[in-house]
Amino acid sequence: MDPETVALRRWLVVLALGVAAFSQPAAAERPAVDVERGQKLYAGRCAVCHGADGDGRGPVAASMDPPPRDFTKGQFRVRSTRPGDPPSDDDLFQTLSRGLAGTPMPAWAGLSEADRWALVDVVKSFSPRFAGPKPVVLAIPDPPDLSASAVLRGRAAFRRFGCADCHGEGGRGDGPSARGLTDASGRPLRPYDMTTARPKRGNAPEDVFVAVQSGIEGTPMPGYAAVLNATDTWDLVAFVRSLGSSPAVAAAPVSSAASYAAAARDVGTAN
Repeated sequence: MDPETVALRRWLVVLALGVAAFSQPAAAERPAVDVERGQKLYAGRCAVCHGADGDGRGPVAASMDPPPRDFTKGQFRVRSTRPGDPPSDDDLFQTLSRGLAGTPMPAWAGLSEADRWALVDVVKSFSPRFAGPKPVVLAIPDPPDLSASAVLRGRAAFRRFGCADCHGEGGRGDGPSARGLTDASGRPLRPYDMTTARPKRGNAPEDVFVAVQSGIEGTPMPGYAAVLNATDTWDLVAFVRSLGSSPAVAAAPVSSAASYAAAARDVGTAN
């Protein structure tokens, strides 16, 4: 399925669930842990896709593309932490609040902050990875002027640091090393097409900065925090964002999106 169709399907899922907010909400101070509330919410809202045991094998998982996250592995695409560290609690909270573009994962900003924090604790409970030391969040300096000269420097850095090997000279995901790539589960994986696809975490300069520095866990995309300084990273951000466009989105069947929403409502009603 092409990225535009997947993105549209995700949008339809969100509409069907009645979730209207896509902007990044600021995470408030964490309330006291409410285990019982979190487990009830997870059973009613999340298990239909992610499975009762958090293994990504919920009742509708087989029909979803990409498949739901397996929480037991403790690997998450959206992180603001050092390469090798699990996501922070705030990373998980923001993912719940914003959803993931290009996937069936909707934004749950319609839930109260207390409910979203309760779900964060449930998600963490599925993997022993969160029992280790607290992850270190990467510092994000204020972005400079992402000027035309920054784009030119970023293009040079894109080649120098090997980004074009996978993403291609034009950022279309067609580089010489793109064929045969897989994710951590062995599923075929195409490098991100920077010209059309919407990043899962968002396309603000700070979002792209963190993706470059932290990497995309569970994929061949490494984190460059130990290799790239802030100046080179911002230049890359300028170049990557210069490749984006807003093509028309083709119409797509809505049956699968509607079925996910219906399944979520049915499970929620039962709980």
